[in-house]
Amino acid sequence: MEDTIVDLKLLMHVVGSRHLSFCNAKTLTEVLGVDAGAVTPFALINDMEGRVNVALQRAMLTYPLLNYHPLVNTATTTIRSQDLLKFIYACGYTPQIVSLPAGNSAAA
Repeated sequence: MEDTIVDLKLLMHVVGSRHLSFCNAKTLTEVLGVDAGAVTPFALINDMEGRVNVALQRAMLTYPLLNYHPLVNTATTTIRSQDLLKFIYACGYTPQIVSLPAGNSAAA
C-alpha cells in the first residue's frame, strides 16, 4: 500500500531473509528490465533466472483492483488482485503474503 511504512530490518525477519535493502538501479535493469521508479510486479516476467523473491502485502490483496506501472513509470494500468496473483504464479513464483500494519512495523 502506498501509505505503508516498511521497516526493512523487521521485514527481513518476516520474510526469512538475512538482509534486505532497496535495489540499486543497475541491478533493477539487469534482473527486472526496469528503471528505478518503475518497479512493478509485471517486471517479474523479465527475471529469467528467478533471482527475485516475491512478498505481497496481505491488506493490498483485499482490494478488488490494483494499479501498477506497466514496466515504465509514465503510465499506470489496473489489474484485479486475483489476476495479479495468477500472473505471479504463471511467472513461476509463489509469493509470500505478509501483514504490514500501519506504522513502523511488520508482522507475519
